[in-house]
Amino acid sequence: MRPSRLRSQPIPCHAAVLLVCLAGCADPRLPTGGPADKTPPALESSEPSHETTEFSGDRVRLVFSEYVNEASAQRAFSITPELQGRIRFRWRKRRVDVIFPEPLMENTTYVVTMGNDLRDSRGVALRSPITLAFATGPVIDRGRLGGRLVEPLKGKPAAGFDVLAWSLPDSTAPDSLPSWPDYRTQTDEEGRFVLQNVREEAYFVLALNDRNRNRHPDANERFAVPPQPVLQATQNAEDAARPWIVTHSDTTRPAVERVRAWSSTRLQVRFSESIVVTGRDPTAWSLEDSTTGRAAQILSIYRPYGNARDIFLRTESLGPGVWTLRPDAALADSSGNRVLRRQIRFTSSLSTDTTALRFLRFLPRQGTEAIPLAPSAHAAVVFNQPLQDSLKHRLIVASDTSGQPFDMTIATIDGTTYTVDLENESSSLFDVIVHAPDSARTQRYRILEDRDLGSLSGIAHSADSTMTVMVELYGTGLLAALPADSTGAFMFTGIPEAPFSFRAVGDLNGNGRWDGGKIFPYEAAEPLAWSSDPLTARPRWDTALADTLYIFMR
Repeated sequence: MRPSRLRSQPIPCHAAVLLVCLAGCADPRLPTGGPADKTPPALESSEPSHETTEFSGDRVRLVFSEYVNEASAQRAFSITPELQGRIRFRWRKRRVDVIFPEPLMENTTYVVTMGNDLRDSRGVALRSPITLAFATGPVIDRGRLGGRLVEPLKGKPAAGFDVLAWSLPDSTAPDSLPSWPDYRTQTDEEGRFVLQNVREEAYFVLALNDRNRNRHPDANERFAVPPQPVLQATQNAEDAARPWIVTHSDTTRPAVERVRAWSSTRLQVRFSESIVVTGRDPTAWSLEDSTTGRAAQILSIYRPYGNARDIFLRTESLGPGVWTLRPDAALADSSGNRVLRRQIRFTSSLSTDTTALRFLRFLPRQGTEAIPLAPSAHAAVVFNQPLQDSLKHRLIVASDTSGQPFDMTIATIDGTTYTVDLENESSSLFDVIVHAPDSARTQRYRILEDRDLGSLSGIAHSADSTMTVMVELYGTGLLAALPADSTGAFMFTGIPEAPFSFRAVGDLNGNGRWDGGKIFPYEAAEPLAWSSDPLTARPRWDTALADTLYIFMR
């Protein structure tokens, strides 16, 4: 049988159309894969153009270099002087018309700002704000104010802060602010900002982490005040050498958010913020039956390791019903704000407490090698709950490497972390053994000797010779602080081999610490200087900081 011959068949019209669509009508969306888009949107053109005069339109037109997220653009847009009424946004691809709700004022310079909230369609944000200025009269304002905003700990740039300026008719620092600023911009990724095309006059300027977008400082919002209370805008105004330093004025008192009864004898007290535990006196708390007023005994107080908002109470067995608790009035947050000692009600639990004692970890860290300890440091062990006094020296033992026990003192501040202070140790090596309920755990430590330690030194200088300069040493946190001498020299001794950094504080008020300034009444932040690179200590050697920590005063 001969094989059949294939014949070509004409393609139906509807099938041809389908093939054309499959081949030529591809999905218009951007293809996936390839390098990630990291380029922020840019302003490609505008109507009016920057620094146009005699403008009389009812809108501005902005054309971006790519598609932008429309919601982010509306959040990022602002215009000063502020307009009354609702601004409308009319979009067409990469273009937006921003339509004004009212006629513009005559002979006025307007400044349009697109802040760092602006993002493209892939979520890439602006690195610095976009500014467009135009005037409705023949002359445009050309005043300028600029600066640089930094974080206080290491001097890193503070990006994305709103910078707000209020005109000062009498050129003196205000004791309150009008409801709305005259000008607004934001800091870029380097912490820098420029208020440009402003009127050439005096201003009070404030940098603000404006979380609720009301353009006004609120409690607990981070801010920075300028080095001088009044800034003068001119065409050639230069940025101050002294950076603006971010601070936080915490005046809110912590409060108990809730009390949870885990069992009939254990309560969890949750606070609105982190609490500093300096004492654990059970009699400073008040625990009463809300019906009878009968007081219940609190047996012990502790804070769990790594949890600064919770405090646990161990109590006598609480009967069923509603109870009231008042916290210790001496409790405070890290800013020193005392806790609100108001009464809080909770329902007791009838459950039996089955929480078993558990060992959690060694401090400052744990490992297979001997952990080095500076002469002033202590080994510590952490449990999930307090130890009975009679069990401390049975559960925690310190010995030399041959097993000979040391005399020691065991102490705790928070009720779960126990420090071990050796008495008359004869060796630099020692073991801490914890007889945990399940098995014994051992960690070896090595006390660093003089031959293991070095020193770090440098010069911290200020143009104000009458000012005390405090120098702070940082490792995993603030380790030590001392004043530089009359020549600016400083030296930290007994330092283990590790990288460290420095911060110099111009201690204007002589209280031995840095103060970040105030808005009302205006008070400048104390000046700071930071080491640019970490400095590593070397054993038996003085390592000197190459650069002077120079504190600018202007």
